Amino acid sequence: QERRDFVRAFEEWAKQERGFEGKFRFAEDLDTLAGSGGRIALLYADGNNMGELLQLMPSPASYRHFSQVLESATKEALFGAIWRVFGEERLKASSQPLPFEIIALGGDDVVVIVPAEYGWALALQLLKEFENHSGIRKLVQELSERLGESVLRRPVSLTLSAGLAIADVKYPVGFLFTLAEGLLKRAKKLARECRTSTLCHLWLRAPVISERADDVLDALYKRNSQQQTAMLTARPYTRQDAEELTSLARQLTELPATQRRALAEALEKGVHVSLNYALYQAARRREGEREGLRQVFQKLGQLLERRRTQDSAPVGFWFWRNVPQEGWKTTLLDALELIELGAEKHYPTGG
Repeated sequence: QERRDFVRAFEEWAKQERGFEGKFRFAEDLDTLAGSGGRIALLYADGNNMGELLQLMPSPASYRHFSQVLESATKEALFGAIWRVFGEERLKASSQPLPFEIIALGGDDVVVIVPAEYGWALALQLLKEFENHSGIRKLVQELSERLGESVLRRPVSLTLSAGLAIADVKYPVGFLFTLAEGLLKRAKKLARECRTSTLCHLWLRAPVISERADDVLDALYKRNSQQQTAMLTARPYTRQDAEELTSLARQLTELPATQRRALAEALEKGVHVSLNYALYQAARRREGEREGLRQVFQKLGQLLERRRTQDSAPVGFWFWRNVPQEGWKTTLLDALELIELGAEKHYPTGG
């Protein structure tokens, strides 16, 4: 019944906001939702530090106002993100079921399942729609004026974080939810440091026995050798950095698939081997393309330069950086995975 209620709510929103007339049909099962790719993405989003702000409300009336704006903005942000990512034509196609399944939607919580290649775009668009929602912007202003710096100690920031678990449709939903919950915790840790929307994702490409996000990420991406420890990922990302990563991934699609695979394999062999291979590949490109590829590699590394401590900043070359207290990290494999998943093409240009 709850599934039907969410679809009806989306129908009502589409009628009021997009002039849609008709009835939507939801997918009968997850296999149908997954489509020919056979993979799904479970997105779990939640507000950052909302509990702290609620505790600061001076009266029951202000508490209710805050909660109501939050709930309304979260729902409208999700519906708006769905409409923008999947597009009007796809959603209005009566011959096809809806390409999403809302599991939970209440307060500032969202749990939704979509075909795997759309998960990344939907997560980013949801974070953006929430931040830009008129009710949220107005609430930020109200809270700043009402509570003041003496109570808040820092500027008001109303944002979401998201955990995104992508896997074969055969995995139990409960397993994916636990994984997404762990990824969300990692995203929220970054949000506390950066005071902005954040996203942590994982594409489960091989069977694992753990459902702890930290263990799975280490198993898939941490590489130890006698010379160094390296992480072949830079997640979690702020929304802005994730958008930049998406843009850079699109530019990397100009490389042939064989070269992208070879780059991914070179990353497995360490910092120096992968840099040597990338230098070789760049040198082989035509003159105009050569500089473009070098710039993409450089910008991938610059995404990690923002992860500085008070005393030191990351150092490195191209897409590798030695991050203080964390070791060597790269964003390149994250970009290559987005391409392989087909995820980079679904985030709307310009947001």
